[in-house]
Parts: sequence; structure tokens; C-alpha cells
Amino acid sequence: MALRRPDRTYSDLTMKTLFRSLAFCTLAAWAPLHAADLEAHWNDLCHVAANHQLSVTTTDGRTVNGSCTSSDSDGLSLTANQRVIKIARSTLTRIQLYQPGNGHHLADLGKGMSKGFQMGFGWLFSPAAPLGLVTIPATVAWGAVAAPFCLLGDLGDNGPVTQDIKVTD
Repeated sequence: MALRRPDRTYSDLTMKTLFRSLAFCTLAAWAPLHAADLEAHWNDLCHVAANHQLSVTTTDGRTVNGSCTSSDSDGLSLTANQRVIKIARSTLTRIQLYQPGNGHHLADLGKGMSKGFQMGFGWLFSPAAPLGLVTIPATVAWGAVAAPFCLLGDLGDNGPVTQDIKVTD
């Protein structure tokens, strides 16, 4: 027989345990999402960058920002301001990848729901009225179910991230 304080009900203890477990799982899930250094082979650098902005620092302290065009044995080509800039590999001291944050899940849900409502109300006053009668409640249900998850996604996003890329041969 488990010992229990008489002023606490079973549901209080269950909810507290459930809340702690949920909080722990949430934190554990977000922990690996924080930025860590990336590793890439020199020939795969543009593939790893995947159209994100690179910030390259050279030995003379100059920084060049742009998207990766190509990397060959001699150097790295970046596109910046609609120009291709070739940087010798021997002059590179640091390569960083900039990833903009994507923390607008709730706003995206709102835009999607708005389109669903527009379509549903448009159908409601047309010969396709039965479709409108189904679409409007389905859009409300979609928003009600998805909103908490979108909010969690927005809270867990840290915004833009800059990661160092460690290049291997």
C-alpha cells in the first residue's frame, strides 16, 4: 500500500507527475535542436550550405557574405550581389553558415485557416453549399488542434542561427 498525504488526491499527484514528464520530454526534444558546429568535406561544402548564406573570413580579416556557387581544389566561389567571388582555399580561416529562424508557425496556421474560411464561405453561398458546410467546421477543428503545437514550435525556435563549418579534406 502506497503512502499518500491525506490532503492530496490521486488526480493531483497524477497531474503533477504527468506535467513533469511532459516538461522533461519537451526540454529533451529541444536540446538537440540548438546549433552545433557542422562538418563537411571540402567538395560537399556547397551541398551542406544548401542555398543558405555563408560568411567567409580570410587571413587578412576580410569577410565575404554570399551563397555557395562551387568549391574546387583551388578555392571557393560565392555569389554576392549578383557577382561571383572566387576565394583561394589557402586564405580561408573561418566559414559560417547563416540559417534564418522559422518561428512563424502560428502565423502560418492563421493564414491557412483564413484561406480555408474564404473557400468555405465562398462555397456556402453557391451551389456547392454542402462543401461549405463541411469545410468551415473542419477548418475550425484544424485550427483548434494545431494551434497548441504551432505555439510550442514558435516558443522552441531560437530565431536565426549561425553555425561554424569545419571543413575536412
